[in-house]
Amino acid sequence: AVATIIDDDYASTTTSTSIYVSVSSLNSPIEGQPASFAISLSTAATSPVTVGFATSAHNAQPGSDYSATSGAVTFSAGETIKHIQVPTLNDSIYDPDESFYLSLTYSHGATRA
Repeated sequence: AVATIIDDDYASTTTSTSIYVSVSSLNSPIEGQPASFAISLSTAATSPVTVGFATSAHNAQPGSDYSATSGAVTFSAGETIKHIQVPTLNDSIYDPDESFYLSLTYSHGATRA
């Protein structure tokens, strides 16, 4: 299963105008290996920044192709990158490559790019 299609269209819901947060895929995992993502700030913050994230289905299905994952990361002052891993599930069924999304759901202290 491939887990690298990332939705990069986010509506801004915060008041910060100088720090932007984005997410990118770091790999195309083989079934059973984790999909890796990087959540990045455009510049280091001087105070904590919290960013929420969640997976959603494209043509891969949660529970059979990957583990649905959601949560939040907090950047300390000076940090600019956090890594997220989403488990993919190995099966013995042949099917085409599949994908899912990891989206930013909210941010406090930064604007979603």
